[in-house]
Amino acid sequence: MKATTPRHGLHSAFLRVARAEEHLVNLNAALSSFTLAERYRFKPEYDSNPPHGIVGWRYPKTLVVPSLGAILIGEICYNLRCALDYLIVALSLLDNRKRPSFAQFPFETDPKMFPCREKTWLKHINCTHRAMIERLQPYNRVHWTTILRNISNMDKHNELIRIRAQIRIDTAPLREGESWGAYVRRAPTTLWGKEMDVYYQISINIPVR
Repeated sequence: MKATTPRHGLHSAFLRVARAEEHLVNLNAALSSFTLAERYRFKPEYDSNPPHGIVGWRYPKTLVVPSLGAILIGEICYNLRCALDYLIVALSLLDNRKRPSFAQFPFETDPKMFPCREKTWLKHINCTHRAMIERLQPYNRVHWTTILRNISNMDKHNELIRIRAQIRIDTAPLREGESWGAYVRRAPTTLWGKEMDVYYQISINIPVR
């Protein structure tokens, strides 16, 4: 009989994290395509007086990222929260060899609520593991659990996350050795026969509150 290797207790959680990473790759690709496409919306403004040089740029102050980005963010958060829920089940099996009928990783903003979760969602988990979970609660000012909770709750219970993009633009040459991830575009030839390089960066803003 061929021996089989037992699965790791967090096998399912690892699969969820891997799925979240796949969505993250797709999100980065979608945002990169978006920023590259948006650069063609920048339009130069010419001075009406001689020598008619470029005096500014017209572009939307705020850009709305396509809904695909919001959907991917929601799916990333969903899989990460599932992984944490699977962790609670794995800890219950490890500590008391009991599979809970309902288990969930808590995300509490009020410390008074955590004892209630200890009696329900975490009741099969030992004190040491409960303490570790409590240290990760948003009320302890843990940044990543707070962000995950807020984005996930908005996505599940309200609407798609409204991702916005902001533009930084600079027509002055970058100093030697300077780099801030800007895309470079050669401006159209001006009326006085010169060209200029335009440096700009589109930053993505995901609301977390």
